[in-house]
Amino acid sequence: MVRLIDFIDSEAMPAPDKIVKYKGGIFCPAMFHFAPEGSDYKEIARECGFDIATSYMERELDDDHPLMVRYFENGESETVLEEWVPEVREGWKLAGLYDTEDGPCALWIKPIEPAAEQPK
Repeated sequence: MVRLIDFIDSEAMPAPDKIVKYKGGIFCPAMFHFAPEGSDYKEIARECGFDIATSYMERELDDDHPLMVRYFENGESETVLEEWVPEVREGWKLAGLYDTEDGPCALWIKPIEPAAEQPK
């Protein structure tokens, strides 16, 4: 298993939740920007102290919503990604937007809560 810390100098790496922006409305947290293709993103997030979750535009919007029509029927993936505002997840930070085979996907992160100490 390749771990993020095995190939990135920790002194040079930005904070894991720093946002890296790409063209076309796509962005992601730095912890994934530097990860090799095929990496286990949940494991990388855990190594960096975060939980991750995803949400998809097609699960949030009706099929006849203008963004859905523009994305799936007109092929306007870049402009739709720039305009889609995913439903807010309580307690989570929006850390990424991607174009996937299933349409636009939002990536959410939140710090892992420290385990409560067990009484002695």
